[in-house]
This record gives sequence, C-alpha cells and structure tokens, in this order.
Amino acid sequence: KHPEAIATHYTLPGPVAIEAKSIHRQGVFNFTNGTPVPSLDRVDKKFVSFVVRQIGKQIEATIPKVSDKPIFLFVDLNLPTPVALRVVTQWKSEAENILNQVDPWCDSDGKFIGRKINMITVSNLGLSSMDHTARSSEFLHFFFTPDANECLYPEVSGLIPQLKEGFKNYGTYAELPR
Repeated sequence: KHPEAIATHYTLPGPVAIEAKSIHRQGVFNFTNGTPVPSLDRVDKKFVSFVVRQIGKQIEATIPKVSDKPIFLFVDLNLPTPVALRVVTQWKSEAENILNQVDPWCDSDGKFIGRKINMITVSNLGLSSMDHTARSSEFLHFFFTPDANECLYPEVSGLIPQLKEGFKNYGTYAELPR
C-alpha cells in the first residue's frame, strides 16, 4: 500500500504524503454499500459519535501506508450540508480523542514518538452528498492541526497556514482550536 500522492513544495525540506479519503454512503456517487445518507432529524450525540468513529477509521487506514514522510490527510464526509453543519458543531472533543488514540504523539510512558499526521482536513462537499443545489460557498472545510512539536515531522507544519489560506477561497472554513 502507498499514499495517493507525494507532494513537494519549494519551502519544504522533503516530500509530503497526501491521502484523500471518502466516507461511503448509500446512493452517493452510486455507492450501493455504506451507511444511508441521514436526515437532519437523525443527528444526535450517537450519530455524531458514529461520524467521528468513521473519521478515525480513515485515519487508521492511512497511517500504515506511510512510514517515512509526514502525512496530510483529506476526508470527505459525504453528508447533506445541513446535516454536516449540525455534526461539526458537536464533534470537536470527540474528534480530538480519536486523533490521540490512533495517532498519538507520545507512548503510554509519556515518551515522545511523534504524530505521523501533520494536518487533517475534514470536508463536506455538498455536491457529493446528492445536494445538487449546493454552491461552492456551502462547501465545508475543518482542520485538525496538531502542534508542530507533537509531530514526527515538525518542519512541514510551516506550510499548513498557506494551505488553510488556499481553502478559504473554496467554501466555508473553520479552524478547530486545540
């Protein structure tokens, strides 16, 4: 297994692994498997936890693909825009707990091991969730960016502000504070 792409940038000391994941939902992009696209009235604490676990599974599937490069991970939720908006207002602490479980910066003794993932972008592109009326301004992008000193490759964290700035041109942007 290998990442989807390897990227370089003149400001970086070396390449970065890029992985793009999509949470499959029934009927989205003609998928017949996966969970059904939920309605807004189904968004409760249990559903939010389910979505966070799905993101965690995408992180877990990514980490074994790369051992020698920092990782920028992009995950698309494939949810209707109103559902995604309700989910993301409730998920921050759970998402951080999942990140700490699947990509910890230290071992159980407190010894530094370093996170492999420098940036996770969780997006929801309305068009992917059968919302054909969604405009690009309704695309949602949320960022999880561990502190550089928690990462195995802290030197690539300097590029992250430029990436975030670029995303501001493509829909709704939100920084999830740490």
